[in-house]
Amino acid sequence: MDGRGLGVRVTGTFICPAPQDPYFPAAVADESLLVEYYWLLDGSPLAEDLVQTAVTYTAIFERMNDPRAETMRKKLVSWFDGKEPPMNINLVRSIYDGARWHMLNGDSDKALVWLTALNDVGYPWRFIEGDPLFDRVRQTPEFEAWWEQLETIASSYR
Repeated sequence: MDGRGLGVRVTGTFICPAPQDPYFPAAVADESLLVEYYWLLDGSPLAEDLVQTAVTYTAIFERMNDPRAETMRKKLVSWFDGKEPPMNINLVRSIYDGARWHMLNGDSDKALVWLTALNDVGYPWRFIEGDPLFDRVRQTPEFEAWWEQLETIASSYR
């Protein structure tokens, strides 16, 4: 298996495959494909370029009741502890990762603060459209208002 079709990349970052995706278990089962996975489980601090991967694996492992989720969660807690969204258009990936982390922790209010930062820096971050971590808030008035603002920003790029 070479990793193509898994919804993941061997290096760098990737978007979480949805649980209904037939490749969802394979994204974890063939760990040899995911070089950064090993860096996430060692004792080293989390690096900026691995935050998205750590959030993604934490979500996957928690859905699978895998004890490795706790290792990932500890690294993420120390990474995000006390952090506010960086208000810099060059750091939109970091802002989005923060929103995903707060959704993973069940704090949709804090996630919305981070999502609002995406709009505040003027970047139409559309990856959220298919991100299963946000499914439970999509129909809320707060999320719908945020989405309307995102659409306004996106239309300015057309």
